[in-house]
Amino acid sequence: MFIVISGGSTTAEYLISMMLEQNHRITIIEEDRETIDHLADTLPPEVLIIEGDGTDSAVQLDAGVDDADLFVALMGHDETNLVACEIAMTAFNVPRCIANVNNPKNGRIFHEVGIEPVSSTELIARMVEEEAIVGDMRMVFSLREGDIVMVETKLPAKMRHHNGVRVADIPFSHDTQLIAVIRDDEFVMITGDTVLYPGETIIAATKSDAEEEFRNIIRHL
Repeated sequence: MFIVISGGSTTAEYLISMMLEQNHRITIIEEDRETIDHLADTLPPEVLIIEGDGTDSAVQLDAGVDDADLFVALMGHDETNLVACEIAMTAFNVPRCIANVNNPKNGRIFHEVGIEPVSSTELIARMVEEEAIVGDMRMVFSLREGDIVMVETKLPAKMRHHNGVRVADIPFSHDTQLIAVIRDDEFVMITGDTVLYPGETIIAATKSDAEEEFRNIIRHL
């Protein structure tokens, strides 16, 4: 999984150490030279550090945000984190964004645009560990016969198909079958004519060697 973090704070260092244990690829965006030097001295060489402003789309592009599975904004001001996440979602279609929020009253604004606001360092770490590590995809169970896995995944909050997309129009391989969508707290079986909407949770069955392709299709809807 590829994660881009904007802001090289102590929180970022803590998250990075945890993510590296799970073999994730990490890039940091930071504009303060002193902080960059500190990160370069303390982090392993596989962590890429990009010097620049996290709210600059060109800097985000240099950091590879267009290929990121998760964008985390840990800069000092709520409005800066909001802008950085909005750029990541709208310009680069990042499927999931988490932002540190200093003023809890601003949380509603972040929620409204599809950004997950967090005001606790430990909570950010837990969210990344429990959810983001698997790219917002959770394995429900695995069937050894036929090498089939059942997965639960959440559709991007900012889909290109913002009005929904018909299942029959999604180019899944024959190794993947959508089973159900959780809608209004109900379990609804999926057919080819079912329309899926941003933010909905779906259940699918896929062969293990097709799981990565399935995830890529979901994140680019």
